[in-house]
Amino acid sequence: DRAGVRSEMGAAATKTDEPASSLWSCACLLRKEKEEPPRTIRSGPGIRAEEKEYAQEHRGRKPRSPFVPNSIRTAKYTWYSFLPVSFCGQFKRLGNQYFLFQTVVMLIGEYTPLYPTPLSSWSMVFTLLFVVFLSMIFEARDDINRHRKDHETNNAKGHVIVPDDEDEEKAIDKKITWKEFEVGDLVLVRSGQAFPVDLVLLTSSELDGNCYVETANIDGETNLKLRLAAKKLS
Repeated sequence: DRAGVRSEMGAAATKTDEPASSLWSCACLLRKEKEEPPRTIRSGPGIRAEEKEYAQEHRGRKPRSPFVPNSIRTAKYTWYSFLPVSFCGQFKRLGNQYFLFQTVVMLIGEYTPLYPTPLSSWSMVFTLLFVVFLSMIFEARDDINRHRKDHETNNAKGHVIVPDDEDEEKAIDKKITWKEFEVGDLVLVRSGQAFPVDLVLLTSSELDGNCYVETANIDGETNLKLRLAAKKLS
């Protein structure tokens, strides 16, 4: 009996040691990780120097950046799209749709022999237009305020480190607007100053190179968050 148990255990061990099926082996051979192409990360004052050389060669024009600009726009309309877009948007409201349908029914009854209408359709037309244009005036006021806020935000001042025009080996602190920030800029942020971009902390005035950031404008949290700089850079 012991010999029979040993033989059964040996058979079980043999079954578990069998190699995987050929189908699974083919699948494993086909699963190859795609090699990502190497990326070139450019940063610092060198980018501004390249833009300056490009502008000198192309009559003051800046090179086209592959990244989106840093300016923001929260306004819904422009001066040429306000009238058509806002007017059509008024009829997305259920109340305006009801009165528009009622006006069309009254016009059909007044100018066709299908059915008589006791009221003049033009009284409903003028009332509907008055309500629509009054709503458009309020929307125009709100959108003008949004344009003003966007202008204030985009033209707020920040500081970047750029090469000196007289001595390219030196770098200077230059004040630019928030909408002029570009990918790769070296941004100088002072204590208590807001910044409109995502930044990677390189160093700070603290001994350990760290800093504390408040993100109340993003998530509403007023507690300070610790940000650590790379040890080799700080």
